[in-house]
Amino acid sequence: MPHLSEHSHSEHIKQSKLQSLANGEPNVGFQQHYLKEGEIYHSMHKHCNQIFLLLEGSLVVNSSEALGKTVRKGEFFFIPISADMSCRALSPCNMLLLFFNQIQQTCEKAYFRELWGLYPQEEWHFQVITMRRPLLRFIHDLTTHFRQLVDVPTYQHIKYEEFLYLLRLTYTKKEMVALFHPIIGKSIDFRRFVLENYLKVKNISELVKLSGLKRKTFDRQFSDEFEIPPYQWVLKQKAKHIRYALSETNDQMQEIMKKYGFIIAPHFTRFCKDYFNCTPLELRKRLRMEKIQTHY
Repeated sequence: MPHLSEHSHSEHIKQSKLQSLANGEPNVGFQQHYLKEGEIYHSMHKHCNQIFLLLEGSLVVNSSEALGKTVRKGEFFFIPISADMSCRALSPCNMLLLFFNQIQQTCEKAYFRELWGLYPQEEWHFQVITMRRPLLRFIHDLTTHFRQLVDVPTYQHIKYEEFLYLLRLTYTKKEMVALFHPIIGKSIDFRRFVLENYLKVKNISELVKLSGLKRKTFDRQFSDEFEIPPYQWVLKQKAKHIRYALSETNDQMQEIMKKYGFIIAPHFTRFCKDYFNCTPLELRKRLRMEKIQTHY
């Protein structure tokens, strides 16, 4: 048996820990949804990444990633794991949803790692992308046989892998980065672990404990992956969720405070002033006024 150097041995242990973060059964599936005009759809798969493909109609998407984005027939978009999301049909809609909780295949992980760092100067935001002919043909075949195969997990998993491979063949690397930027990283397993669990813990210490890594190792890995310290990153994510909650729900301020870990109102007010330059109540009023003015 070949001898491992001390450095190689430590790297092997590190990789084993990262692999353990990705344990769990893959959760993959396709679902077809029909919406009446004015009907609101709320995401039912927040624990998964989601790709929504609009086959008929038009709708407006609101999520913690972006508010008030219009999507039309022949377009699709991606919602990362743990993100809030709802949409309202502007006309009768036929929508195909693909959900998946992890990138499992080694070749797919390698591809997503390759995308990481290709465009370091770009600042990525929520994207709506047009379906091209190969994708349209794939969807037509899938939905034609959908009723017969909806309850066959093996078929759905095969079609999921085929779908991801088809995206790689049909779209440029820059388009793929624009679409999947929330889950693209240097370590796909570590990034998935963070996205999957940061809302489930009260603080960074709990997240570190859940990871099984030492605090210094976790902090170094996190900063290397997300390019900012863990505490700052989590605060930015909380700001996204709070903005969505104030815009798209009727939850009371106390409910929102409690949900995102604020003990007293002054701390919550200070947080909103730091991130949005206004109080929570002022932010809710502003967001709802923007919704009225832009008709979303």
